[in-house]
Amino acid sequence: MIGRKLVSILRELSLEEGLEYQVFSEGWIIRLGQPETGKYRYVYGHTFDLDSAASQLVVSDKVATAILLTMAAIPCVEHKLFLHPQVYEQVAAEGSYKALYDYAVQYDFKVVLKSLRGSSGNDIFRCNNAREIEQAMLKLFQRHDDLAVSPFVEILGEYRLIMLDGQCLLTYLKERPYVIGNGQSPLHQLIKDKFQHQSLKIRQSLIEQNHQQLTTVLPQGQHHLLSWQHNLSKGAEPRAVQNAALADELLKLAQKATQALNIRFASVDVIATREGLKILEINAGMMMEHYIRLVPQGYEQAKQIYKAVLQKLFA
Repeated sequence: MIGRKLVSILRELSLEEGLEYQVFSEGWIIRLGQPETGKYRYVYGHTFDLDSAASQLVVSDKVATAILLTMAAIPCVEHKLFLHPQVYEQVAAEGSYKALYDYAVQYDFKVVLKSLRGSSGNDIFRCNNAREIEQAMLKLFQRHDDLAVSPFVEILGEYRLIMLDGQCLLTYLKERPYVIGNGQSPLHQLIKDKFQHQSLKIRQSLIEQNHQQLTTVLPQGQHHLLSWQHNLSKGAEPRAVQNAALADELLKLAQKATQALNIRFASVDVIATREGLKILEINAGMMMEHYIRLVPQGYEQAKQIYKAVLQKLFA
Protein backbone atom coordinates (compact mmCIF):
# COMPACT_ATOMS: atom_id res chain seq x y z
CA MET A 1 0.00 0.00 0.00
CA ILE A 2 3.03 2.28 0.35
CA GLY A 3 2.72 3.18 -3.34
CA ARG A 4 -0.66 4.84 -2.94
CA LYS A 5 -0.84 8.38 -4.27
CA LEU A 6 -2.56 9.46 -1.04
CA VAL A 7 0.57 8.51 0.90
CA SER A 8 2.78 10.63 -1.37
CA ILE A 9 0.39 13.58 -1.26
CA LEU A 10 0.10 13.59 2.53
CA ARG A 11 3.87 13.33 2.87
CA GLU A 12 4.26 16.42 0.67
CA LEU A 13 1.51 18.32 2.48
CA SER A 14 3.00 17.52 5.88
CA LEU A 15 6.28 19.13 4.83
CA GLU A 16 4.49 22.16 3.39
CA GLU A 17 2.17 22.60 6.38
CA GLY A 18 4.79 21.86 9.04
CA LEU A 19 3.10 18.71 10.31
CA GLU A 20 4.70 15.65 11.83
CA TYR A 21 4.17 12.68 9.52
CA GLN A 22 4.32 8.98 10.37
CA VAL A 23 3.18 6.01 8.32
CA PHE A 24 2.32 2.52 9.53
CA SER A 25 0.97 -0.78 8.15
CA GLU A 26 2.59 -0.25 4.74
CA GLY A 27 0.84 3.07 4.23
CA TRP A 28 -2.62 2.04 5.39
CA ILE A 29 -2.42 4.09 8.61
CA ILE A 30 -1.04 7.61 8.64
CA ARG A 31 -0.50 9.78 11.72
CA LEU A 32 -0.32 13.53 11.31
CA GLY A 33 0.40 15.89 14.14
CA GLN A 34 1.36 19.21 15.61
CA PRO A 35 3.77 18.29 18.43
CA GLU A 36 3.77 21.86 19.73
CA THR A 37 0.02 21.73 20.36
CA GLY A 38 -0.27 18.02 21.05
CA LYS A 39 -2.90 17.66 18.34
CA TYR A 40 -2.78 14.47 16.24
CA ARG A 41 -5.05 13.23 13.49
CA TYR A 42 -5.25 9.93 11.65
CA VAL A 43 -6.00 8.61 8.17
CA TYR A 44 -7.12 5.00 7.95
CA GLY A 45 -7.13 3.70 4.39
CA HIS A 46 -8.81 6.58 2.57
CA THR A 47 -10.84 7.78 5.56
CA PHE A 48 -9.93 10.89 7.55
CA ASP A 49 -10.99 11.39 11.16
CA LEU A 50 -12.86 14.58 10.35
CA ASP A 51 -16.34 13.08 10.77
CA SER A 52 -17.90 11.19 13.66
CA ALA A 53 -17.68 7.41 13.57
CA ALA A 54 -21.48 7.16 13.39
CA SER A 55 -21.71 9.42 10.34
CA GLN A 56 -19.01 7.47 8.54
CA LEU A 57 -20.72 4.16 9.33
CA VAL A 58 -24.09 5.45 8.13
CA VAL A 59 -22.81 6.52 4.71
CA SER A 60 -20.79 3.32 4.32
CA ASP A 61 -24.05 1.37 4.73
CA LYS A 62 -26.07 1.60 1.50
CA VAL A 63 -29.35 0.65 3.17
CA ALA A 64 -28.93 3.05 6.09
CA THR A 65 -28.09 5.84 3.63
CA ALA A 66 -31.21 5.16 1.55
CA ILE A 67 -33.48 4.97 4.60
CA LEU A 68 -32.29 8.25 6.09
CA LEU A 69 -32.32 10.10 2.77
CA THR A 70 -35.86 8.90 2.12
CA MET A 71 -36.92 10.11 5.55
CA ALA A 72 -35.48 13.50 4.65
CA ALA A 73 -37.45 13.50 1.35
CA ILE A 74 -34.24 13.46 -0.69
CA PRO A 75 -34.53 11.46 -3.94
CA CYS A 76 -32.33 8.37 -3.86
CA VAL A 77 -32.10 4.82 -5.14
CA GLU A 78 -33.93 2.39 -2.88
CA HIS A 79 -31.82 -0.25 -1.13
CA LYS A 80 -33.18 -3.12 0.95
CA LEU A 81 -31.26 -5.23 3.46
CA PHE A 82 -31.11 -9.05 3.45
CA LEU A 83 -29.15 -11.10 5.98
CA HIS A 84 -27.16 -14.31 5.75
CA PRO A 85 -29.07 -17.29 7.24
CA GLN A 86 -26.27 -17.78 9.76
CA VAL A 87 -27.42 -14.56 11.45
CA TYR A 88 -30.35 -16.73 12.53
CA GLU A 89 -31.58 -14.57 15.43
CA GLN A 90 -32.45 -11.79 12.99
CA VAL A 91 -33.75 -13.85 10.05
CA ALA A 92 -37.40 -14.95 9.85
CA ALA A 93 -38.19 -18.66 9.82
CA GLU A 94 -38.92 -18.64 6.07
CA GLY A 95 -35.37 -17.43 5.46
CA SER A 96 -33.92 -14.59 3.40
CA TYR A 97 -34.36 -16.01 -0.08
CA LYS A 98 -38.18 -15.93 -0.05
CA ALA A 99 -38.17 -12.31 1.08
CA LEU A 100 -35.60 -11.42 -1.57
CA TYR A 101 -37.58 -13.31 -4.23
CA ASP A 102 -40.80 -11.48 -3.26
CA TYR A 103 -38.97 -8.16 -3.42
CA ALA A 104 -37.50 -8.94 -6.85
CA VAL A 105 -40.91 -9.91 -8.25
CA GLN A 106 -42.01 -6.28 -7.85
CA TYR A 107 -39.35 -5.30 -10.38
CA ASP A 108 -39.76 -8.27 -12.75
CA PHE A 109 -36.49 -9.64 -11.29
CA LYS A 110 -34.50 -6.71 -12.74
CA VAL A 111 -32.53 -5.94 -9.60
CA VAL A 112 -28.96 -5.33 -8.48
CA LEU A 113 -27.43 -7.27 -5.60
CA LYS A 114 -24.39 -5.80 -3.90
CA SER A 115 -22.37 -5.98 -0.71
CA LEU A 116 -23.82 -3.68 1.92
CA ARG A 117 -20.60 -1.75 2.48
CA GLY A 118 -18.75 -2.41 -0.76
CA SER A 119 -16.98 0.17 -2.88
CA SER A 120 -15.21 0.55 -6.24
CA GLY A 121 -17.89 -1.45 -8.02
CA ASN A 122 -16.82 -4.72 -6.41
CA ASP A 123 -19.26 -7.48 -5.46
CA ILE A 124 -22.09 -6.04 -7.57
CA PHE A 125 -24.36 -8.26 -9.66
CA ARG A 126 -27.02 -7.15 -12.13
CA CYS A 127 -29.76 -9.78 -12.33
CA ASN A 128 -32.63 -10.43 -14.72
CA ASN A 129 -34.20 -13.64 -13.40
CA ALA A 130 -34.56 -15.80 -10.30
CA ARG A 131 -31.60 -18.04 -11.20
CA GLU A 132 -29.22 -15.10 -11.51
CA ILE A 133 -30.48 -13.76 -8.19
CA GLU A 134 -29.76 -17.11 -6.52
CA GLN A 135 -26.26 -17.20 -8.00
CA ALA A 136 -25.50 -13.63 -6.89
CA MET A 137 -26.90 -14.25 -3.43
CA LEU A 138 -24.75 -17.35 -2.96
CA LYS A 139 -21.61 -15.52 -4.09
CA LEU A 140 -22.23 -12.57 -1.78
CA PHE A 141 -23.09 -14.75 1.21
CA GLN A 142 -19.79 -16.60 0.77
CA ARG A 143 -18.02 -13.36 1.71
CA HIS A 144 -20.54 -11.26 3.63
CA ASP A 145 -23.16 -11.61 6.37
CA ASP A 146 -25.47 -9.17 4.64
CA LEU A 147 -26.28 -7.71 1.24
CA ALA A 148 -28.24 -4.85 -0.27
CA VAL A 149 -30.72 -5.14 -3.12
CA SER A 150 -31.98 -2.30 -5.27
CA PRO A 151 -34.15 -2.13 -8.38
CA PHE A 152 -32.15 -1.81 -11.57
CA VAL A 153 -32.33 1.83 -12.63
CA GLU A 154 -31.56 3.03 -16.14
CA ILE A 155 -28.76 5.54 -15.59
CA LEU A 156 -28.53 8.35 -18.10
CA GLY A 157 -25.43 9.75 -16.43
CA GLU A 158 -23.54 9.23 -13.17
CA TYR A 159 -21.73 12.07 -11.41
CA ARG A 160 -19.40 12.30 -8.45
CA LEU A 161 -19.18 15.33 -6.19
CA ILE A 162 -16.49 15.61 -3.52
CA MET A 163 -17.99 17.61 -0.67
CA LEU A 164 -16.35 19.30 2.31
CA ASP A 165 -18.53 21.17 4.80
CA GLY A 166 -21.21 21.85 2.21
CA GLN A 167 -18.80 23.04 -0.49
CA CYS A 168 -18.02 21.07 -3.63
CA LEU A 169 -14.30 20.63 -4.27
CA LEU A 170 -14.67 18.59 -7.45
CA THR A 171 -17.46 17.43 -9.78
CA TYR A 172 -17.14 15.06 -12.70
CA LEU A 173 -19.14 12.73 -14.91
CA LYS A 174 -18.23 9.05 -14.88
CA GLU A 175 -18.27 8.07 -18.53
CA ARG A 176 -18.79 4.35 -19.02
CA PRO A 177 -16.06 2.54 -21.00
CA TYR A 178 -16.75 2.20 -24.73
CA VAL A 179 -15.05 1.72 -28.07
CA ILE A 180 -15.89 2.97 -31.55
CA GLY A 181 -15.70 0.57 -34.46
CA ASN A 182 -13.37 1.19 -37.43
CA GLY A 183 -14.71 -1.53 -39.72
CA GLN A 184 -11.44 -3.47 -39.52
CA SER A 185 -10.36 -4.35 -35.97
CA PRO A 186 -12.10 -7.02 -33.86
CA LEU A 187 -13.52 -5.91 -30.52
CA HIS A 188 -10.67 -7.36 -28.46
CA GLN A 189 -8.14 -5.26 -30.40
CA LEU A 190 -10.21 -2.11 -29.98
CA ILE A 191 -10.28 -2.71 -26.23
CA LYS A 192 -6.55 -3.36 -26.11
CA ASP A 193 -5.74 -0.21 -28.10
CA LYS A 194 -8.05 2.20 -26.28
CA PHE A 195 -7.39 0.99 -22.73
CA GLN A 196 -3.66 0.40 -22.94
CA HIS A 197 -3.21 3.17 -20.34
CA GLN A 198 -5.45 1.29 -17.91
CA SER A 199 -4.33 -1.47 -15.57
CA LEU A 200 -4.16 -5.07 -16.75
CA LYS A 201 -6.93 -5.90 -14.28
CA ILE A 202 -9.31 -3.40 -15.88
CA ARG A 203 -8.49 -4.59 -19.42
CA GLN A 204 -9.07 -8.19 -18.40
CA SER A 205 -12.39 -7.25 -16.81
CA LEU A 206 -13.58 -5.51 -19.97
CA ILE A 207 -12.48 -8.48 -22.08
CA GLU A 208 -14.35 -10.86 -19.78
CA GLN A 209 -17.55 -8.82 -19.83
CA ASN A 210 -17.53 -8.86 -23.64
CA HIS A 211 -16.19 -12.38 -24.18
CA GLN A 212 -19.00 -13.38 -26.54
CA GLN A 213 -18.22 -10.57 -28.99
CA LEU A 214 -14.44 -10.39 -28.92
CA THR A 215 -14.01 -11.40 -32.56
CA THR A 216 -16.79 -9.11 -33.79
CA VAL A 217 -15.69 -6.35 -36.17
CA LEU A 218 -17.74 -3.25 -35.43
CA PRO A 219 -18.82 -1.10 -38.39
CA GLN A 220 -17.08 2.23 -38.88
CA GLY A 221 -18.29 4.72 -36.27
CA GLN A 222 -20.42 2.28 -34.26
CA HIS A 223 -20.42 3.11 -30.54
CA HIS A 224 -20.18 0.00 -28.32
CA LEU A 225 -20.53 0.16 -24.51
CA LEU A 226 -18.28 -2.30 -22.72
CA SER A 227 -19.80 -2.27 -19.23
CA TRP A 228 -22.99 -1.32 -17.41
CA GLN A 229 -21.00 0.00 -14.44
CA HIS A 230 -19.79 3.59 -14.05
CA ASN A 231 -16.84 3.02 -11.71
CA LEU A 232 -13.41 4.41 -12.61
CA SER A 233 -11.98 1.19 -11.20
CA LYS A 234 -13.96 -0.71 -13.87
CA GLY A 235 -12.77 1.29 -16.87
CA ALA A 236 -14.98 4.40 -16.75
CA GLU A 237 -13.28 7.76 -17.26
CA PRO A 238 -13.88 11.13 -15.56
CA ARG A 239 -15.23 13.98 -17.68
CA ALA A 240 -15.85 17.62 -16.76
CA VAL A 241 -19.47 18.71 -16.34
CA GLN A 242 -19.97 21.45 -18.92
CA ASN A 243 -23.63 22.23 -18.20
CA ALA A 244 -23.69 24.95 -15.51
CA ALA A 245 -27.38 24.46 -14.72
CA LEU A 246 -26.85 20.72 -14.24
CA ALA A 247 -23.80 21.33 -12.06
CA ASP A 248 -25.89 23.62 -9.86
CA GLU A 249 -28.63 20.98 -9.52
CA LEU A 250 -26.06 18.34 -8.61
CA LEU A 251 -24.55 20.62 -5.98
CA LYS A 252 -27.87 21.42 -4.33
CA LEU A 253 -28.78 17.74 -4.09
CA ALA A 254 -25.36 16.79 -2.70
CA GLN A 255 -25.58 19.58 -0.13
CA LYS A 256 -28.99 18.37 1.05
CA ALA A 257 -27.73 14.80 1.31
CA THR A 258 -24.56 15.56 3.26
CA GLN A 259 -26.46 17.88 5.59
CA ALA A 260 -29.16 15.27 6.21
CA LEU A 261 -26.55 12.62 7.07
CA ASN A 262 -24.35 15.00 9.05
CA ILE A 263 -21.28 14.09 6.99
CA ARG A 264 -18.62 16.74 6.41
CA PHE A 265 -16.17 15.11 4.01
CA ALA A 266 -17.53 12.61 1.50
CA SER A 267 -17.99 11.81 -2.16
CA VAL A 268 -21.61 11.84 -3.31
CA ASP A 269 -22.61 9.77 -6.34
CA VAL A 270 -25.65 11.19 -8.13
CA ILE A 271 -27.37 9.56 -11.09
CA ALA A 272 -29.54 11.14 -13.76
CA THR A 273 -32.66 9.04 -14.44
CA ARG A 274 -35.86 9.52 -16.38
CA GLU A 275 -37.46 10.58 -13.09
CA GLY A 276 -34.76 13.14 -12.34
CA LEU A 277 -31.59 13.23 -10.25
CA LYS A 278 -31.16 10.71 -7.42
CA ILE A 279 -28.49 9.92 -4.86
CA LEU A 280 -26.98 6.51 -5.61
CA GLU A 281 -24.58 6.28 -2.68
CA ILE A 282 -22.20 8.27 -0.50
CA ASN A 283 -18.63 7.33 0.43
CA ALA A 284 -16.71 8.56 3.47
CA GLY A 285 -13.47 7.04 2.20
CA MET A 286 -11.97 9.43 -0.33
CA MET A 287 -10.30 7.21 -2.91
CA MET A 288 -8.81 9.24 -5.78
CA GLU A 289 -6.14 6.88 -7.08
CA HIS A 290 -7.87 6.19 -10.40
CA TYR A 291 -8.81 9.84 -10.91
CA ILE A 292 -5.19 10.88 -10.40
CA ARG A 293 -4.00 8.36 -12.98
CA LEU A 294 -6.61 9.27 -15.60
CA VAL A 295 -6.61 13.09 -15.43
CA PRO A 296 -3.54 15.14 -16.46
CA GLN A 297 -3.92 17.54 -13.52
CA GLY A 298 -5.41 14.89 -11.25
CA TYR A 299 -2.52 14.74 -8.79
CA GLU A 300 -2.58 18.47 -8.16
CA GLN A 301 -6.39 18.51 -7.88
CA ALA A 302 -6.30 15.69 -5.35
CA LYS A 303 -3.55 17.45 -3.44
CA GLN A 304 -5.65 20.61 -3.14
CA ILE A 305 -8.61 18.58 -1.89
CA TYR A 306 -6.55 16.79 0.74
CA LYS A 307 -4.92 20.09 1.72
CA ALA A 308 -8.35 21.59 2.41
CA VAL A 309 -9.16 18.59 4.61
CA LEU A 310 -5.90 18.89 6.58
CA GLN A 311 -6.61 22.55 7.21
CA LYS A 312 -10.00 21.57 8.64
CA LEU A 313 -8.42 18.85 10.76
CA PHE A 314 -5.92 21.25 12.32
CA ALA A 315 -8.04 24.41 12.33
